[in-house]
Amino acid sequence: MVRKVSLIPTLKPGDRVELVAPSSAISGDDIKKSIKLLKSWELVPHVQPFWESTPPHPLYSNEDELRFKDLSLALSSSHSKAVWVLRGGCGATRLIPRLFEWSRSLASVPPPKLLIGFSDVTALHTFLIQEWNWPTLHAPNLRDLVAQRVTPSSMQALKDILLGYRKAIEETDLIPLNDLARQHAIIEAPLVGGNHSVLQYSIGTSWQLDCRGKILFLEDVNEQAYRIAERLEHFLQAGLFNGVEAILFGDYSYTPEHTPEDPSKLEYVLKYFAAGVSVPVFKMPGYGHDRVNKPLFMGKMARLETGMVSSLKI
Repeated sequence: MVRKVSLIPTLKPGDRVELVAPSSAISGDDIKKSIKLLKSWELVPHVQPFWESTPPHPLYSNEDELRFKDLSLALSSSHSKAVWVLRGGCGATRLIPRLFEWSRSLASVPPPKLLIGFSDVTALHTFLIQEWNWPTLHAPNLRDLVAQRVTPSSMQALKDILLGYRKAIEETDLIPLNDLARQHAIIEAPLVGGNHSVLQYSIGTSWQLDCRGKILFLEDVNEQAYRIAERLEHFLQAGLFNGVEAILFGDYSYTPEHTPEDPSKLEYVLKYFAAGVSVPVFKMPGYGHDRVNKPLFMGKMARLETGMVSSLKI
């Protein structure tokens, strides 16, 4: 049964946005640049004061306890309309057990606000959608914006969605990968997913991804084709694709410091996979870790029109 997800809060000038660091370390300079950026959008960024005096951590932005405190204060604040992650990387999955424990202690789920981020943030997207029925936004983390790791058009698309200049996301650059994708049909279902690697970590846990009655979106970075093939096989054998309505593959890209693999290998893997499943499968470029990284609502009802002229509207 698909539960109704809360309406997406609309941001307007003067709204407070919580800046959080649930994953890898973020420099003070990047935090200052992020604050400056959001102020230029007429938003009011807020960072917990304890980040000013925290010592460096070898793996994450800080110890689990402090990262969870940062996140829980942001999620439960009655003063803000959104929570924007400063940086991805690693570490967010370690906070999920604490989120479950904290959630059980609450008298009620806090009023919904928009979580913004991607990559390692996929774990938080999944928890909030499945446990709290919150909508989220798969979009660049703040560090990616201030480091100019995304195109100006991607940043503008994000700003337009956040501030309500665009009311919906519509994507027409869909490439069918199997016969079912080429046949005309209308699929209406919530969109879930995110980073392929992080979602694999969910298997067998309290926050395992539930794809039943959903459209699944997947993307990843710096992964060779054989690893993607193994990951897809793991999902199949673990039953994660059971009941899925359709699958959308975003970008499987490489960062500049990594040598890209021959793209024909990935093309083979995705087409081979698509031929073996009984749901429509598409490629959907422009969503993932590449410089073009457009925003994508998660948890919200989406309308996927399949066929040779396909579209996704959220």
